[in-house]
Amino acid sequence: MRLSRNDLERQVETYRAKALQEHDGMRYWQNRALAAEQKLADMQQDIGGNTPNERATLWP
Repeated sequence: MRLSRNDLERQVETYRAKALQEHDGMRYWQNRALAAEQKLADMQQDIGGNTPNERATLWP
C-alpha cells in the first residue's frame, strides 16, 4: 500500500511526538534514580561509610 504525502507527514508528526514523550519519561525516571542514589550515598556517609570521593554511581 502506498501512502500519500499527507499520510507520511502525519506519521512523522506522530512519531516525533511519541519520541519526545518517551524522552521526557526517560529523563523523569533517570532524575528519580539519581536523586535516590544521592540519598543513599548521603546516608552511607552519615553512618561512616564511603567518603564523597569513593562514591560509585550507576550513571556515566
